[in-house]
Amino acid sequence: MEPSKQKSIMHFFQKKPNSENLVSGFNMTEEETTTSDLQHGLKRSCNNNMDHAEKSKREKGDFIRQYDSKYLEFGFTIAPSSEKVPLPMCLVCAKILSNDAMKPSKLTRHFHSLHSNLVGKPLAYFKRLLSETENERIKIKKMTKTDKDLLKSSYLIALLISKTKKPFTIGEDLIKPCMLAAATEVLGPEQANKLKAIPLSNDSIKRRILDMAVDVEQQVIEQVKQSRYFAIQLDESTDLSNCAILSCFVRYETEESIIDEFLCCLQLHGRTRPVQKYFGLLILMCKSKV
Repeated sequence: MEPSKQKSIMHFFQKKPNSENLVSGFNMTEEETTTSDLQHGLKRSCNNNMDHAEKSKREKGDFIRQYDSKYLEFGFTIAPSSEKVPLPMCLVCAKILSNDAMKPSKLTRHFHSLHSNLVGKPLAYFKRLLSETENERIKIKKMTKTDKDLLKSSYLIALLISKTKKPFTIGEDLIKPCMLAAATEVLGPEQANKLKAIPLSNDSIKRRILDMAVDVEQQVIEQVKQSRYFAIQLDESTDLSNCAILSCFVRYETEESIIDEFLCCLQLHGRTRPVQKYFGLLILMCKSKV
């Protein structure tokens, strides 16, 4: 064969694509396309399942179960102060369950597992338990509830006693009997009985005065914190029991004027030297965070 013809034939075979390679390439492309489609389909299905689960969970969390009067047969009533989101409360053990447990199956499981000895009791038994629970709740409210007007009257009388520097026992020994006698003559016995509920014992007056003193001190400290500048003046003295006392006075500015106030009275341990005064004032500043 001539060299020119041989070279042309070799050139033809080099440029001609292989049919097997074409088939394999086509098969590989088809497999890759199928795999990518499957992956995208699986991803979409997973995302849809996750969205559906989150939506159902959100709807389940927003759903509030309501109480049914039939649940009294299982020994359950509504827990007090749960009107917006009703919570079941067991009348036997007074245990409060979650709102999700407001189902007959869960209530029955609680009753049978913890109070199996009461299974088969009639509905009248649970109605009696309900009435007893409500009566006890009313009694506790009456015992713990103090009329605001009577409490305010106790504070006003304690303030007058402290201003006049009288002993705390004067409230129960003198002031209260005078009020009852005057109210009985002027208003009648029925109105006078209301004044008997005013707490004026020695311990009550002491607590009222301490509460007012702490409140006044906190108000002065808050005003000092809000002012840009303030000054403190100290004065030491002794009381009747010969204890060293450090009196603290403060002067601070407000938007309108400059105010002088009595801040507090500290007890000094030992001598009234400048070191003790400094540490006493330092402790006060640290506690009040001035």
